[in-house]
Amino acid sequence: KKNFIIFKKMNILILPGDGIGPEISKQLVKILKTCILYGYNINLIYNYIGGISIDKYNLPLIDNVLKICNESDSIILGCVGGYKWNNYPIKPEEGLLLLRKKLNFFANIRPIKCPFKNIDFLIIRELNGGIYYGKPKGISKQLINSIPTWYSYDTELYNEQEIIRLIKVGFNLSINRKKK
Repeated sequence: KKNFIIFKKMNILILPGDGIGPEISKQLVKILKTCILYGYNINLIYNYIGGISIDKYNLPLIDNVLKICNESDSIILGCVGGYKWNNYPIKPEEGLLLLRKKLNFFANIRPIKCPFKNIDFLIIRELNGGIYYGKPKGISKQLINSIPTWYSYDTELYNEQEIIRLIKVGFNLSINRKKK
């Protein structure tokens, strides 16, 4: 049992979120507290996002939490949203979308395990444009062949910069992978 010391203090923000988020975050915090026992210099900071933030502040993400996010070395983020807030005018997920946009978290990177040998598959998904922020969107009723019919619509719009930065992420990841 060797003690390791990290001289730089790590500020880690814990945003447990909603649903099973607090339960999952609690387990990660146990690991971090064990690291602290072994000499790691970690400062755990707790705050709210999503439905729990709506319950406390009437907003899914408050400005102070964004400020703390920018000052933190790492963020542990639990699940956001749940049935409880389905009929609320403000949705818990708006906090997550705002967090992504303000911190410029635009790429979701998902490696895929493939049963075939020598295949290295990676999906890169854009998180700050398109369908997440598309306007207009809505639900309406129209007459189709004299029958009142409900339909929904959503706009998916990406600008050139959003596409270019995602392509750069994909390219940089691909040149450093196993080339299979």
